[in-house]
Amino acid sequence: LFNVARAANPNFESKILAVQGDILDPNLGLNAHDEQTLIENCHIVFHSAATVRFHEPLRLAVQMNVASVVKILALCHKMKKLQSVVHVSTAYANCNRNNVSEMIYPPPIQPSKLLDACEWMDDQVLDALTNKLIGDRPNTYTFTKALAEYVVSQDAKELPLAIIRPSIVGCTWREPMPGWVDNYNGATGIIVAASKGLLRTMIGSSQAMADIIPVDICVNMMIAVAWHTAIKHSKTIPVYHCCTGHLGSLTWGKITEIGLGHLEHISMENAISYPHLQFTENRFRYFYLRFFKEILPAIVLDGYMRLIGRKPMFTKICDKIYKNVRTIDFFTTHSWIFPIDNAAQQSLLDELMGKGRNAAKGEKVHKYRFDDPNVCKYMLVDFCPHDLFVNTRQDLGPCDKIHDISLQQDYQKSSRYGKLGFEDEYGK
Repeated sequence: LFNVARAANPNFESKILAVQGDILDPNLGLNAHDEQTLIENCHIVFHSAATVRFHEPLRLAVQMNVASVVKILALCHKMKKLQSVVHVSTAYANCNRNNVSEMIYPPPIQPSKLLDACEWMDDQVLDALTNKLIGDRPNTYTFTKALAEYVVSQDAKELPLAIIRPSIVGCTWREPMPGWVDNYNGATGIIVAASKGLLRTMIGSSQAMADIIPVDICVNMMIAVAWHTAIKHSKTIPVYHCCTGHLGSLTWGKITEIGLGHLEHISMENAISYPHLQFTENRFRYFYLRFFKEILPAIVLDGYMRLIGRKPMFTKICDKIYKNVRTIDFFTTHSWIFPIDNAAQQSLLDELMGKGRNAAKGEKVHKYRFDDPNVCKYMLVDFCPHDLFVNTRQDLGPCDKIHDISLQQDYQKSSRYGKLGFEDEYGK
């Protein structure tokens, strides 16, 4: 799994220092020594620790997804060398909206009030109030993730912080190897269960968008966002969607078609029947299909297992799959628009790939000259005020002019270097 890193740096393990912690414990479970180590040495923080169980009891979901963010931000405020914080949210935090912009929305309830209530309410009362509290969101996961974003917006105003919202995270595309995954969460569990012939019908629409992002793309974007946040700290907290739905090319029906096509040539081990998966939006039809295609075969197989003296297991597996797939009904029957169009996202892509990244092959791309009025003349002399006070109280935010190191180099090599008055104008 780490062969690529090992080939580049055989001793990469020596750079890793693991510390023991628990997001449920006071002070994140850090001892005094480890906390001080982080305060003195940490430059970048990626906060992705959370419960991803959709129907986690509300108290535990709040403690893991909201209270932990309060603790992390408190620790970040103490860090002396902090340059960047990336909070990993989810694109579905605001799934009660069809069109979700790259912004932080008002919370359904003040997080501080819910945190206080969790201190004195017993579990029975909280469980009874859960459906009322989460409102038009489908589960406690999306509800608490939305609250966590608002906590970030209130408690991290002076931190160099950005939020990234991945959609459904799937297996790797290329790194460290194609197809790597270490769990059966989300779409992975569906694919495996259907491939083995255990899952044959689901509530959902074959036309609904399947917004799945490979985990290596998600991690690469987290790293890029951390870098961009450190060098271009904004006055506001930027939000980055990490999604594929805007491409409009992948639906649940398409996934089924492609997957079943591959299984004709590459079958799964220990499959109990020929793979098939059918989506239906009619609940009566779903239960009818499930009984005849999943429950009845499981009962017959368990009967056979008893006859040969082995422990029956298929009915139990069938029930487990049913509980898992029913938690994602809401996501297989709806589609969302997650636009990728905010200024921070465009600035990040410009820095990484250039302004002509979307040009067709052979298409002429407008190339700026260093004397173009849209180019920052202070950047050319390496003294743009927007770059001088990053991550301080005097931070002016991102410059609205073009910053390009190649233009700076062109200016320095030009015969007009020092003759255009840029240096004199800055001195004024």
